[in-house]
Amino acid sequence: MITALTIVNEGTTSYIRASFTDQDGEAMVPSSITYRIDDLGSGQNMIPTTSVAPSASVEIRVPPAVNSLLDQDAARETRVATIEASYGSSDALVEEVRWLVKNLRFKG
Repeated sequence: MITALTIVNEGTTSYIRASFTDQDGEAMVPSSITYRIDDLGSGQNMIPTTSVAPSASVEIRVPPAVNSLLDQDAARETRVATIEASYGSSDALVEEVRWLVKNLRFKG
């Protein structure tokens, strides 16, 4: 399960929380976890693929610079985090979470 805020004010720190379970719903620790964050509209990579210490649950900090607008004339921009986890001999999980970055100075 992955949770994140759906709307974030520009320049704000936010967090993505991910927890991992097996097919029976029991907590499990993947052998590897990575994530990346991109701007959906432009395709610009905001945070390159980054490894996280394997754990049954992780918290990914999204810094203010990532939640800052690329286009100051836009009312909002969409960020997307792609989280990948490997476990077992050949099993994988790929999830995506999206949120809006709100332009607090938008006058359009």
